[in-house]
Amino acid sequence: MRYNEHMELILELKEVCKNYGVGETVICAVKNISLEITKGEFTAIAGTSGSGKTTLLNLIGGLDQPTSGSIKLNGKSLELLTSRELADLRRKNLGFIFQTFNLLPVLSGLENVEYPLLRLGLKSEEIKRRAKEAICRVGLSAVMNHRPNQMSGGQRQRVAIARAMIHQPKIILADEPTANLDKKTAADIIGLMCTLNKESGVTFIFSTHDPMIMDSASRIIKVSDGQLISSGLDG
Repeated sequence: MRYNEHMELILELKEVCKNYGVGETVICAVKNISLEITKGEFTAIAGTSGSGKTTLLNLIGGLDQPTSGSIKLNGKSLELLTSRELADLRRKNLGFIFQTFNLLPVLSGLENVEYPLLRLGLKSEEIKRRAKEAICRVGLSAVMNHRPNQMSGGQRQRVAIARAMIHQPKIILADEPTANLDKKTAADIIGLMCTLNKESGVTFIFSTHDPMIMDSASRIIKVSDGQLISSGLDG
């Protein structure tokens, strides 16, 4: 896999570092990583626990700020944005899927999917329509009115995927999305995300050590000790 002029660059990292702590107790979680991601990729950031892959994903999503280096999303440098501008950029361009699902327990599955749309100024009928469409797309129409504690882990992750897709983001960031699922459910979830990637063209970036995700990925970026080992562009 190599880039050409027909690929649309959606994400660019240049010499990104992230340090935690001060003085002699500084931990370098990410060390001088440079990367480019193009539209429509299904990319896995792979590494063992503590390798820096989740930190890297949080930096890409603007959930954490780099100590040095630059990150451009859709041509905008994240480090130059105010907190409000950064929040607006995330809301419009990014969807997030977490291994712990991060659903609101007092809301139904449908209401969890509706939640990201509430601040976009849409009419309630439009929000309801789009949320029902999204939740049906992930195969949950029968349990859309159940709360998360009435759902299986796979169903909760499907709600999280529908919620991440609801505002039509350019990139979905998924942090170990299959970590709390059994093998069959994980395979179903990976298949669903592959289908959504192909049908909608949304870019998926995972942090993972799940071999099934890596087998499905169009590109594998390997990190170890906070450093880039392989960018997945050698083939």
